[in-house]
Amino acid sequence: MGLCRCHSNGFSWRALIVWTTLVTNMLNSFFGVGCPQEEYEALLEFRASYNRTGLSSWGKQRDCCLWERVICDNSTKQVAELQLSDFLTYQLVTYGILDVQSWKLNLSIFSSFRELRHLNLSADYISGSLSSADISGLDKLEVLDLSINEITITIPPSFRTLRSLKVLNLGDNNSNGTLAIEALVGLKKLQVLDLAGSHLTGEIPMSLGYLTSLKVLNLGRNNITGSLPSEVLQGLMNLQELQLQHNNFNGNLPLTLGNLSSLQHVDLSYNSFEGTTPEHLFTGLGSLQYLDLSYNNLHGNFPLHSFANMSKLEGLILSDNKGLEVHINSGSSFQQVQLRILMLSSCKLDKSAILTPNFLCSQRQLEVLDLSDNHLTGNIPACLLDNNTKMEYLNLGSNLLTGPIHLPSHHVKSMKIIDVSVNLFVGSIRSNISMVFPNLMVLNLSSNHLTGSIPSSLATMRQLQILDLSDNRIIGEIPAQLTSNSSPFAVLKLSNNNLHGKIPDVNFVGSSACYLDGNMLSGTLPSNISRDIDILDVRDNELDGSIPETISEASSLKYLILKGNHLHGQIPQSICNLTTLFVLDLSDNNFSSSLPPCFPPDVLYLDLANNAFTGEVPRVLLNFSQLLVLDISKNHLSGPIPMQIGSELEMNILIMRENSFKGQLPVQLCNLRKLCILDLSHNHFSGSIPSCIGTMAFRITKSALLFQLSDLWSWAFIYHHWSVGHSSIDLTYISTGGYKRKSLALKAICMSTKMMFGFYDLN
Repeated sequence: MGLCRCHSNGFSWRALIVWTTLVTNMLNSFFGVGCPQEEYEALLEFRASYNRTGLSSWGKQRDCCLWERVICDNSTKQVAELQLSDFLTYQLVTYGILDVQSWKLNLSIFSSFRELRHLNLSADYISGSLSSADISGLDKLEVLDLSINEITITIPPSFRTLRSLKVLNLGDNNSNGTLAIEALVGLKKLQVLDLAGSHLTGEIPMSLGYLTSLKVLNLGRNNITGSLPSEVLQGLMNLQELQLQHNNFNGNLPLTLGNLSSLQHVDLSYNSFEGTTPEHLFTGLGSLQYLDLSYNNLHGNFPLHSFANMSKLEGLILSDNKGLEVHINSGSSFQQVQLRILMLSSCKLDKSAILTPNFLCSQRQLEVLDLSDNHLTGNIPACLLDNNTKMEYLNLGSNLLTGPIHLPSHHVKSMKIIDVSVNLFVGSIRSNISMVFPNLMVLNLSSNHLTGSIPSSLATMRQLQILDLSDNRIIGEIPAQLTSNSSPFAVLKLSNNNLHGKIPDVNFVGSSACYLDGNMLSGTLPSNISRDIDILDVRDNELDGSIPETISEASSLKYLILKGNHLHGQIPQSICNLTTLFVLDLSDNNFSSSLPPCFPPDVLYLDLANNAFTGEVPRVLLNFSQLLVLDISKNHLSGPIPMQIGSELEMNILIMRENSFKGQLPVQLCNLRKLCILDLSHNHFSGSIPSCIGTMAFRITKSALLFQLSDLWSWAFIYHHWSVGHSSIDLTYISTGGYKRKSLALKAICMSTKMMFGFYDLN
């Protein structure tokens, strides 16, 4: 009867059971069931010190095993893993999207996690010192990752208690000290030690050899010096991966390296290792997959047949050992060895490598091949691309290769980069290149003897970002498709050819550079120039007309180089709106009228020389705080030098010669304390020289001009070439009482891509 009354009131025993279970679970979740109380409190303490957003689920439930980035052991319900890395924020900071302050973390917070096996705090912008950290309670910790932070790395004594530790990653932090690893010597299970990029100095300590269980040792990108001790390597017989690249190691490669039979990956690049490499050094490394000895000082014979039986070898890099004589065709069969990466740039590669390509034709898995800068002769072997259908990177640049450029008969969809620049190739660019390499990103055919016209099909290669056809003998007009708004180019370099016709509209989408200099292009500057273009170089052509007012629409321009044409008229005031412009070169044209009252506010280099400008110099020209170079020589400018010269200017070069300036030299010229070159010759100045000029240094300092304005492949930009040698500069001042002459010598020094200028008083 009672049961019936319950049903008649709408009450369900089944609902009661569900409700009771739900309440019980909620109470158990909040009161003690789940992770231990001390771990719960420690995680809340960590979140309180964590100075960024995130970890939003922490604290909402009592059971911390349910929180994000927390993994618990299923049986004990204790925390086993903490994945607290913040790579997303790190990437945002790296790309300038976010500004984050570093923070200090007390690692002793984690001492209560008795079952913790994996702790990842990488890329968290943690600062402070590791020397006093106490994590002695983490007996079961197997993986500790504190990489990519701002921690001062000094391994503390408490690390001796981490008996279960297998992986220790402290790379990309701040050490500025020697490699002190004494606290790790007793860790018998340690297999991975990564201290890369931590500013370590000094030599390899002998104690490193006591880490006998190590399988991976990464000390790359530090400042470690000295030799690689044989005694240390003898203790590391289990080593599988050895990364010591980008240090200052010297001496010979130790013979004990060849006894590490488990080695799979060896990178000793960018050091100063020297001496010869014994033929048998690597023959015992049957597990070797990757060997990089590039950018050292190794010399002597290096026959590739010593690797003939290494069936697992996939990568071999020996580039930039200029004394190393690499014998690529040694008669041995290489059928067992199928390399994916082979880089032998700037070695003394035997000349038969291309002429009789036995070894190259035996390879069918190559993805990266670099034989550049070896004085190789002959034609590109057809087998190279016919056999290696997975090729991604091919560099045969800076050789003496001849003939037409061979294209395979099939599509090579994997190819991303081709560089065959600085050779002797002839013939025209095949129109089907876009079908053969549909996914090509970089094509460098510069500095050859190529003829014919530019195939318009190049514009259909949607992945192509860098196209360099400069310094050839290419004729015809520029296909309009190359510079259209559908063009993918980041860099288009057609310099120093025999191109003619008009410049099409430059409508690149995205940051880009366009080099059309050194041709026979005519007509006017295009009125439609992309707002995204960074560099426009059309110097040394046959362009006519004036600078269009629409130039201001190219709002991203950083380098505008119009030198050596037949442009005329006034400089439009709209050019002042180019707020990102660093370099403006209008020299060697026919511009006239007075100079505009304003110029781009951040200009560093301004060259208006050899035109027909008249009138006085605007005051603004000598008051740009960032301006390094100003050349207004060989014009018809007149009047006095403005006395309003700023006192905190960076100017290094000021050239005003061959004008009609007059009056006295203002004493304010001495405000230009960083000048390296001052040329006021061939004018009509009068009076005496301000005595303070004699106290100016006119010599190179660390802040002196170091131009790097146009280097396509290193993404710096150099375009202005200064003559090398000595010349005499006269500053002649005429007064009613006669004249006073002071001769000084200019010394211009050009070293590779860096221009340095010094001005010395030889009297």
